[in-house]
Amino acid sequence: MQAWTDGAFTSRGEKRVAAGGVWYGVANGRNKKVAVGGHLTAPRAELAAVTYAIETDERSLCVRSDSRWVVDGISRKMSLYRARAWFKRPLRAEPVVDHDLWRRVSRAIDRRAAADLTTRAEWVKGHA
Repeated sequence: MQAWTDGAFTSRGEKRVAAGGVWYGVANGRNKKVAVGGHLTAPRAELAAVTYAIETDERSLCVRSDSRWVVDGISRKMSLYRARAWFKRPLRAEPVVDHDLWRRVSRAIDRRAAADLTTRAEWVKGHA
């Protein structure tokens, strides 16, 4: 199964809004907008959408994202994050940005692997 994700952020004065989305296909009932909590940014919104897809889809899944930060995080950096107890710089006690969502992604991928479900992330060119 393939799912495409995107995240967005805007601010007007004091008002800040961020949201993510998961798209499976035209008129697919699994398409979902995803609320974002915490510090609102477009990358966090993208990660929230990916988190939702990985946590809720019960099939092998390829998540397609235009965020290299998200794709690289899942594909290459997550094991390092985990090994460092979710600190970017352990000696400075500087946590990985959005470590709360990265932990959820990590746990969901582990649960999926235990159920023999594959989880991949692929970068796709975004809108410009």
